[in-house]
Amino acid sequence: MVEVSLKEILLALIVVSVIVIVSRAPSFQRIEDLTLDVRFEQLPRPDLADTNIVVVAIDNRTLDLFAENGLNWPWSRDTYAYAIRQLEAAGVNAILFDLLFFDADIERFETDSKLTDLQFSRALAASERSVIAAELIPDAQGDFNQIRLPLPLFADSANHIGATNLIPDAGGVIRRTHLWHPFNGERYPSIAVQTRIAAGDNRQLHLSDEPMRRIHWYGPPGPNGTFRYIPFSAVMFASIDSIAFLRGKTVVIGAYASGLLDFKPTPMSKGNAYPGMEIWATVLSNLAKQDFIRPVPIWAELFILVLMVTGTILFFRIPSVTASIIGILLLIAGYLMIAAWIWHEWRVPLPMVSPIIASMVAYGAIAAASYLTETKAKRDIRAVFTRYLHPDVIESLVRNPERVTFGGDMVNATILFTDIANFTTYSETKTADVLIQELNVYLSDLTEMVLDEGGLLDKFTGDGIMALFGVPIVKGNHAEMACRMALRHVALRNQLLDSDPPSKVFFHRHTRIGINTGDIIAGNIGSARRMDYTAIGDDVNLAARLEGVNKVYGTHIIIGENTRALLGDDFIVRELDSITVKGKSRPLRIFELVGWNVDLVDYSGIKSYEEALHLYRLGDFAKAKALFRDLPDPASAVMAERCEHLLTAHPIDWDGVYNLTHK
Repeated sequence: MVEVSLKEILLALIVVSVIVIVSRAPSFQRIEDLTLDVRFEQLPRPDLADTNIVVVAIDNRTLDLFAENGLNWPWSRDTYAYAIRQLEAAGVNAILFDLLFFDADIERFETDSKLTDLQFSRALAASERSVIAAELIPDAQGDFNQIRLPLPLFADSANHIGATNLIPDAGGVIRRTHLWHPFNGERYPSIAVQTRIAAGDNRQLHLSDEPMRRIHWYGPPGPNGTFRYIPFSAVMFASIDSIAFLRGKTVVIGAYASGLLDFKPTPMSKGNAYPGMEIWATVLSNLAKQDFIRPVPIWAELFILVLMVTGTILFFRIPSVTASIIGILLLIAGYLMIAAWIWHEWRVPLPMVSPIIASMVAYGAIAAASYLTETKAKRDIRAVFTRYLHPDVIESLVRNPERVTFGGDMVNATILFTDIANFTTYSETKTADVLIQELNVYLSDLTEMVLDEGGLLDKFTGDGIMALFGVPIVKGNHAEMACRMALRHVALRNQLLDSDPPSKVFFHRHTRIGINTGDIIAGNIGSARRMDYTAIGDDVNLAARLEGVNKVYGTHIIIGENTRALLGDDFIVRELDSITVKGKSRPLRIFELVGWNVDLVDYSGIKSYEEALHLYRLGDFAKAKALFRDLPDPASAVMAERCEHLLTAHPIDWDGVYNLTHK
């Protein structure tokens, strides 16, 4: 038998109480609305819609057909008068015009506007089934205190007029409808309610004390969607017998043509592609079947929350952290599947956000309580290593204390070294306290760049730094991270040239950076009393050497060939040379990191340099020297001078590799 402690019961009650309170906040409700939107969209039930509602669409085909017969949009009002007579002759229950008749008809060559308005007015007066739209106008506080009625001739003739206002939620999506609106101390019915009354529904729904209802969306919109669509032209040009199938139906007439722009955002189509007339068709179906979406009772929500919190507590007891988390995730997934099934079968909108949040909060609360009582060993690890290691490493060690060893792991990572050229000469001009202050500001700049790019500041090397990218947390783009940091430094250096004190500019202007990628051993290295997280290996040493190679070529940033191979097209890189460094016999191609591909800078000189480098490697030193001398940068001048030397030295077995004999 599973026992629940008093502390766990108290925790469950607190979590449930907090979630119930928070879930009533408007922002929380908006998130819940989004989950219901997904259920509407992914689990439609068009079979539940009222088949006695038919949409008569003013579509592109109808507009074209009318135009071919000399009737251009907007049509004369006698057109709608004839439509009323046709539909009533077919025996429809009600006709909802999702069209606005606020102004008089326009003058046309072939018709008299007063006569066409009069014909429509007479048709409305003779029809007990037709409903036209009014619009309520809010004041600055959002209260309806004005109304825009149809043309007085129509307002006086129509037997049914209803408000056509559709008020979107805070997110701009229409999710709810008003059966009536408060207006001048009274209840003004919506056009949908008036249509139900015109169809003979005597329940007086507009007098309900619950004016706002959650719309039940059945399925996708349009001619191939939920409701039956027929073109307006079929009503106008068809015989009564051919539209006899409309007997007993409620007809919604509205615009569907792309040029008429009567489309609104709904949960079924948030890209403004839901026809406005089909919104009213949906509301009419909701009214007829009384199947608006209603929230679950509070007792049901409480029961669900208690189950989820209790389940989370029980799964947290599993010794294995991985198994515990998997169990809680399965609990959440299982609930979501059940909620989706209940929605599809019975259209009951079980809450989805609050149970998930409750489970997560319960897990976090238990974890926090567990943290407060964590073992002394873990607290000791945090206390000791805070002084030496990056916070990411500390968290890794707290979670896995068995990793506190003197050994390390072999990982592929990128190493970055910096140094300041002529630092010794500059330091001789400063007092110790001023020099330290300036150096601290400079190193703080570098540290921020490293950390911002996700690197690990390994150590300060006097006037420089050593940084690691890709450890202790493995990241596949570690080479790009290091190069981004280097280019951020270039950007700062350029920014400081005209704005900052000369001392700070001196440090940044004379900074050299070496970057190399390779397999390194990274881990806790030191003694039993003092350990540091650092990296060792040949590729670490090579990164340090590359920083020094900048002195040879007058460059600021040199990267190794392994780093170059991992960079994408965002970086501009120039191949400098093939060299062997001191202590190594294997040739190494080195590259200068120049800039970003998106910068508006002319990098055409890179191609010329590479052409000269190709000739240089072939041993054509004269042509190479000529090309190098035409390029105005320090590296080209160095290569031109080297070509001059090689022209007289006549090297034997030239292989294009330059041997650096010093660090």
